[in-house]
Amino acid sequence: MIRVRRLYLYGLSLGTTGVEAVLSSVDILNEPINGALMTGPPFLNEMHYEITRARDDGSTAALPVHNAGRTVRFADESGIAPGNSAPWGSTRLLYLQHGSDPVVWFNQQLAFESPAWLRDGERAPDVSSTMAWYPLVTMWQVLLDMPAAGSVPEGFGHLYSVTANLTSWNAVTGSPLDEAEADAMAQVLEDRADAAEAALEAAES
Repeated sequence: MIRVRRLYLYGLSLGTTGVEAVLSSVDILNEPINGALMTGPPFLNEMHYEITRARDDGSTAALPVHNAGRTVRFADESGIAPGNSAPWGSTRLLYLQHGSDPVVWFNQQLAFESPAWLRDGERAPDVSSTMAWYPLVTMWQVLLDMPAAGSVPEGFGHLYSVTANLTSWNAVTGSPLDEAEADAMAQVLEDRADAAEAALEAAES
C-alpha cells in the first residue's frame, strides 16, 4: 500500500514572508507543496501585494478574489471571501487577514495616494467608517498603529483568533471534519488559549 505524503506550510506575520520565499523559489518545482496558510501577511510581502493588485474586477482590496480562486484565496474572521467561482486546485494558498490590521496595510504609498481599502464599497467591516485618507497623515497613523496591533480584542488588528486559523487550515488541507467536529475542536483550542492567557496574567501580577 502506497502512503501519499502531503506537505502544507503555515506562516504567521513575518513567517508568511518566509512562506512566500519558499513559494517563489525554483526549488519548489522539485518539492511541490499541497498548500499554505499565511496569517497576517505584512506589507513586506511582494506576492501578497501583487496578487491583491491583480484581483478580479468587482472584488475588494480587503478580501480579493484572484483568478476566480483557482489557487489563491483570501479569508477574514467570517470565512473565505465570496466570489471564488473556480474549483480550488491541488495546491491551495490562503491568506487570512483583517481589514483593521495595520501590519498588512501599511505602505509608503499611503503618504501621497489614497488606498483602495478605504474606498467606498471596499472598506472592511472592521475599519472605522470615520477613517479617511489625508496626505502624509494617514501613513503616519497606520505606522503608529502597528506597535499596538496585537493589543486589541481577538479578531481585530494583528490578533487572529484560534477559530479563524482552524477554519482556514481546514479549508486549505481539505479536512474531513464536519462543522460540528470543527466547532468542538475550535472551542477546545479557544479554552486552552484563554487558560494560557489567564496563567500568564496571574504570573505577571
